[in-house]
Amino acid sequence: MSQLCKTYRAGEIQTSALKSVDLEIHSNESLAITGASGGGKSTLLAVMGLLESFDSGRYLLNGIDVKQLSFDEACRIRNRYIGFVFQSFQLIESMSVQDNVMLPLRYGSKKPVAEQVDWVHFLLEQVGMSHRLTHRPSQLSGGQQQRVAIARALVMQPLLILADEPTGNLDSKTAVEIIDLLFKLQSFGATLVYVTHDSALAEQAQRIVQINDGETGVAGAISRR
Repeated sequence: MSQLCKTYRAGEIQTSALKSVDLEIHSNESLAITGASGGGKSTLLAVMGLLESFDSGRYLLNGIDVKQLSFDEACRIRNRYIGFVFQSFQLIESMSVQDNVMLPLRYGSKKPVAEQVDWVHFLLEQVGMSHRLTHRPSQLSGGQQQRVAIARALVMQPLLILADEPTGNLDSKTAVEIIDLLFKLQSFGATLVYVTHDSALAEQAQRIVQINDGETGVAGAISRR
């Protein structure tokens, strides 16, 4: 993305969330986004994930000019190419673990249902949740819910995984386990971008970008993974 700008407007009040952001993300890399609260981290992630529009600048996603997409096209690309992991898990309480993970497949996959179920079971095994297929989110711990959310993020085999404070509601031990799991599952071939306030977790990424007051700062190359 280049010269990306995003302003929120509420009546006569305008707040610049992103100011001429320039950022290039490489295929299959891990990138941590850090910075002070309210600095634009979550807004940047939302724009990357086609959850938010932007006012000016250019954003190419896998060679596609996002600005030229219709609403329906953006929805299809988001479902097919992007997986999301949120701080608050955002699992559907009325649905089982298996059904939560299968949900994106219902809208974006043409595979037979039996193949979809096999794939979901495989992913849940990878995240250590295959023994909880019929449980509801309220019957799981925070760490278990986040594991289910990660499986859901991977179910469409996305090119890009976006995680917004994925450990923010977890204790320190579980947080480390979740970050380790995200990196393990990055071997599926996706690019991983995550927002975190935790410097130790940020340093696990290959690269760190700071964003404060809507502007990107100095990036660090870590390359520990």
